[in-house]
Amino acid sequence: MLIFQKKLGQGEPIGWNPNDKAASVTLSNQNLTATIDGSGGYGNVRSSYSILTAEQKVWEITVGSTDLIIGTAIASVSLTTRIGTGTDNIGYNVATGQVWMSSLQGTLPTATIGDVIAIKFFTNKINWFKNGTQIGGNYPKPSGYPMFPIVGSGTSNGTEIATANFGTPVTVSVDAGFSTFS
Repeated sequence: MLIFQKKLGQGEPIGWNPNDKAASVTLSNQNLTATIDGSGGYGNVRSSYSILTAEQKVWEITVGSTDLIIGTAIASVSLTTRIGTGTDNIGYNVATGQVWMSSLQGTLPTATIGDVIAIKFFTNKINWFKNGTQIGGNYPKPSGYPMFPIVGSGTSNGTEIATANFGTPVTVSVDAGFSTFS
């Protein structure tokens, strides 16, 4: 599988990558909504664009089901294992509030259907927001680049739904030095 970074063109769409997803993931809504059938095991999908070393990005996910994991990962992370199992990926489970990167990093407030989870990706840390309010800060950035936004199932059963906003407007302030993907 070939994964690469390319520069966004004027008006070019960004969403979940239809070529970088588990077979259990179905994309809709111009590749912004991922529906993950977890009945056959874990399933993940990465975004179509990555974060390079000096970039600071913000994006958000509208929670459409209650056992979703939201995070970042490098291109070599498996699309059929739970997000947060290695040092090259980190994930926030909206059902439990747990943040995992190889081991439990901490616990944030849980999220429910309709909540908007924003991620601010700094060059060396990650901050999490729920409905515009920061719920966790200074979590370590996973190792490696390029880094991709990723969503997946939190359990190996049930259906998970996530709708991405990689553009503007977002529910959190876009600080100096930050940008969205569009």
